[in-house]
Amino acid sequence: MPIAILILGLVTAAFVWIAVRLIRAGARRSPERTLGYAFLTLGVAILPRFTAAQMMSKGAEGTAFDAFNIATHLLLFLSLIGILLFIRQVFHPEGRLGWTLVGVLGGVNVLPMIAMALDGGAQLELTWGAVVGNGVRTMPFIWGFVECVRYAAQLDRQHALGLSPDPIVRNRFRLWTLWTGALGFMPLFVIGIRLYAMRLVAQGLEPAVAMPWALPVAASVMGTSCVVAAIGLWLAFFPPARYAAWVQRKAAEASPASA
Repeated sequence: MPIAILILGLVTAAFVWIAVRLIRAGARRSPERTLGYAFLTLGVAILPRFTAAQMMSKGAEGTAFDAFNIATHLLLFLSLIGILLFIRQVFHPEGRLGWTLVGVLGGVNVLPMIAMALDGGAQLELTWGAVVGNGVRTMPFIWGFVECVRYAAQLDRQHALGLSPDPIVRNRFRLWTLWTGALGFMPLFVIGIRLYAMRLVAQGLEPAVAMPWALPVAASVMGTSCVVAAIGLWLAFFPPARYAAWVQRKAAEASPASA
């Protein structure tokens, strides 16, 4: 477990570092600054959320723990709102569609928060409500992933027609599919863990005793997903000179004009 905490701590540091750079690099109300605030909140949430899960596995309960547990979910919710706003700014800056999706996806994500606040957070962690909560938590990332794939395909078509869009920009949207996909996978994995734990409860077993591997495995999956996301973000927004040169060279070799 200390190794898992170390990995998540390093991920937290990476997210906060990238977030601060995005905030500093972006103009006021820019997509970069919006994403920076989203990842700053997500970075701050990672270790507390894991700590809450660890405490819950040891039978923690009471008003103070419920408040702490709900607070960790609130941090995740705020980061999701930031990511939703970023996606709207980049892909749907005009019109109603972007704001509608932000409202709908933000709204369905706030419902589990309200349920936990009204009915005791820890009591709902092994219920279908928590499963649904994890399901709706994937939706912002699915939206972002779909938009990135769609736009990357559009740039590839332009490239095939010889219009030569900036290869760094083309690569950036591929990298965006990487971080949106990696972060979207985490809630889906947690759903699997919850469903298995709920099955044990239905059989009269104690999940903390019957599946001691759950937290270490969850921490490993979370850590790996976050590392992939951090690398994708770093290369997309702050590509090292060597990486940028490699992208440019590969694009030139694959250019229709060079065929």
